[in-house]
Amino acid sequence: MQSPATGTLTKGGTVALTISDGPKLVEVPASSGNKPRKPKKRCVRWASRYG
Repeated sequence: MQSPATGTLTKGGTVALTISDGPKLVEVPASSGNKPRKPKKRCVRWASRYG
């Protein structure tokens, strides 16, 4: 984030920047090698926790 977001400044003016590490990463459940219903159930369960 930057403040001001756009526009012009006078010489010597201040621009504030906010630095982020980005969104928190979460583990996504594995779904390969399972029957079609099982991955869907896992994804629905995962989404209810993190979505």
